[in-house]
Amino acid sequence: MSAMRKKYNCSNCGNSCSRPNSLCRICYNKLRPRQTREDRLAYMKAWHQKIKDEVFAAYGGYKCVCCGETESIFLVIDHIHGGGNKERRKVGTKGGAGQYSKIKKEGFPRKKYQVLCHNCNFAKSNGRCPHARKK
Repeated sequence: MSAMRKKYNCSNCGNSCSRPNSLCRICYNKLRPRQTREDRLAYMKAWHQKIKDEVFAAYGGYKCVCCGETESIFLVIDHIHGGGNKERRKVGTKGGAGQYSKIKKEGFPRKKYQVLCHNCNFAKSNGRCPHARKK
C-alpha cells in the first residue's frame, strides 16, 4: 500500500499542488519572470569579465611584462614555456573564460603563465620578442 500524500491547493488559482502555500506548475510558469536572451548574454558577459579580471589581477594586472602595454584589449595570458595549443586541445577549451577558469582552478601558477600583449606573444612564438633584446 502506497503512502497517501496530503493534498494542498494553489495559493493563486486553487488547483491542487504538492506543497502548502505554493503555486501549482501552471501558475508558477505564468507568474515567474522570464529571462530574455539579452539578460542571459549580459549575465555571461559580466561573469566572463569578472573571471578575466581575477586572472589578470593574479598575474600583476593589465600590463604586458615585456613591453609594458596597458590597453586591456591587446593583452593575453601567455604560456611561459609554450604549449598553449596542445594544452587547450587536451583540456577541451578554446581559450577565454574556459581557459581563465582552468587557471583559477590551478591556483594561478606563477611559473606557468604571464601577461603579454599580442605583439610580444606573437614575436615570442616566432623566436624572441624585440623588446627582450633591449633589456
